[in-house]
Parts: sequence; structure tokens; C-alpha cells
Amino acid sequence: MQVKDFALAKKAIKKKAAKIEDNAIISSYYREMYRDTADAGHLRRADAVDGCFRWWDVDNYRKQHVKDVKRINLCKDKFCLNCQNAMSKRRYAKYKPVLDDLLADYDVYHVVTTVENCTAFELLDVLDRMYKKFPYIIRYFMGERKCNGIDFRGYGFKGAIRSLEITTKRTKTGAMFHPHFHSLFVLRKGIPAKRKHINDFSFHKGKLRRKFTDFEILLQKVWYLLYNGERLTAEAVAKLPQGYSCTAERAKGNYKEIFKYPVKGESRRESITDVVYDYDTFAVLFEALYRRKVLQGYGILNYKDLETDEDKEIDRIYEELLAELRAIEDPERQALKLEEVFADFETDPDMTYISKNVIREYLHNDAE
Repeated sequence: MQVKDFALAKKAIKKKAAKIEDNAIISSYYREMYRDTADAGHLRRADAVDGCFRWWDVDNYRKQHVKDVKRINLCKDKFCLNCQNAMSKRRYAKYKPVLDDLLADYDVYHVVTTVENCTAFELLDVLDRMYKKFPYIIRYFMGERKCNGIDFRGYGFKGAIRSLEITTKRTKTGAMFHPHFHSLFVLRKGIPAKRKHINDFSFHKGKLRRKFTDFEILLQKVWYLLYNGERLTAEAVAKLPQGYSCTAERAKGNYKEIFKYPVKGESRRESITDVVYDYDTFAVLFEALYRRKVLQGYGILNYKDLETDEDKEIDRIYEELLAELRAIEDPERQALKLEEVFADFETDPDMTYISKNVIREYLHNDAE
């Protein structure tokens, strides 16, 4: 492998740069929040969003026309499409090899847990209750809590990842919000998958869209009872006509939905204006997400415990590349503006930018 095998393409940089075009809108909202609250933290957030992706720290190997990207100034804001895209890819890359390995012995289910749509006034309370009650599902599946008449341990639960998503919908009376959890559950193989149950959630615009499995019906009722603070018993599950809309599909190697942005709009257009229609909507979503953990792992999928062979391989390749470069010259540390990075591509046809992230992408493409 050569240095040019891990070159950061100008096209990829342009794509990321395009994602910060809406940051001026986010920044203006933070400044408006500062005027409303006098909280200096909002000014710092505005400045961070304005500067996102615009400053690069690199090691310049001048003789070899190579610049190693050590750090890019990122705001890490939950409304910045560039940062959320980068975080999504990083988390996906971390989890995918682990999940793929688990498929040999387990089934991985994409579980969606929903509640009824809510107004801006209701959103905070709804999220607080969702965050408080969801861990109870995990505890039942792990056998830490027991329910007479329902053997949750029979599903062979090994771990899960839970992520929050809030979809905003514009209405004539203001924004409505659809908060829900996307999760991956690692369960034993062989759970009955026959779809035979029909309820209100089976229909879309008056047409039968889907039937549900026994497992999905159980999840719908369990989630309803837990969310509404009712006692979970086999009798309560049997008596409940239906719960909330929950689905459980075998992921079959498709995990990306779990790692997407925490907020989104109804269309597929990637613009912050599709999610945040106005300042009031932004203020509601900011408060809803403030200091709230979007992604949470359980069991064998606890993020902090994950260390993959891929991580070690990336470190090995990266150190080998640097050793080759340093055998010829010592690098010079530089701070570059984004405009200077683009200028390098225009003025120096031999210039190569490298980074650890490109090595990860290379390994993924090679595996595919």
C-alpha cells in the first residue's frame, strides 16, 4: 500500500463543505437565543457552528507533497449536518464489524419504538418518559426484572443499541413532533416470524400495509404499559387491545438507520431548513436535545467496550505510512483555512491529503 492509496479526494471535501452551508442559519438562531436568554453559551455555540470545518491542522511533508490531516475544527453541534454525518459514519464503522460477527450465532433485529405525535409544549415530558421507561425493556430481556407468565429470557437477548430520532412535521398550527427510538436487538436465532396479527397500525391511508408477528405485538403492548406507568403482567398484556406502534425486522446487515441524525424532516432533502422551519422550532428542539444522550449501548454492544480488529489494523497502517514519510523528512505543522486546502488541489497536482478516516473507508471498500 502506498500513500496515494489513502488520499482524501477533493470531491469528498466539497461534499462535506456543502453540508456547512446551512450553518449560518443555525448560528443566527443561537444568537437569537442569546438575545432572549443572555446565556453566553449560545454565543459560543454560534461561533463554533460558524467556524465548523473551516480550519485544518495538518502535518506538511513539503518535499513529498503530502499533508497529513491531524485535526479538523468541528463544532459537533446536533444541528450541524456535517458533524452529524461524520459522527454517524464513525459510529457505523465502529459497530458494523461487531454486528456482522454476531450474525453467525444470533439474529440482529431493527426495532422501532414509537409513541403518539406531540406538540412543542409536550415534547420535553414525552422524551423524559421515553428515556426513563425504555431501559426497563432491556432489564426484562436481560432477566434483571421478571414478569410472571412471560419469559423474556427465552429470546436470548445479548445486547442492544438505542438511538433517538425526532421527526418534525409542519402544520397550519405549528410544528408537530414524532419522537421515536431506533434500536438494534441481538437475539437468539429461530424466533417465530409469521406475520398474522392486524391492528390499527397495519393500515396506511386506509390500505392494509403489514401484519405483525407475535414478537412485535408483545413489544407494542409492553412498551405501552411501561411508558404509561402501568404494571407489566401477563394478564395486563393479554387484556390490552393494542399498544403503541412498534416494529421488529431482521436487519440483515443493514444498520445505517440506527446511526443517522437525531432530528429530521418529512422529506429526504438534506437541509436543516427541512427540519427547523423557524426559530421557535429550533428552540424547542435545542431544549429537547440539550445534554440528552442520543445513542446508548447495552450488554455486549456497550460502545465503550467495543475494540475491533479493524481499529488495530487502521492504527498499524497509519503508523507505517507515517514511518515512510518521516524516513525522508520531518513534517511541519500548519493551520490551514478551508480555502487554502482547496487551493492546494488547484495549484499543486501532486499534492496528497491523507487521514485516518480514509484508511477506514479503504478497508470497508476493500471488504465489500
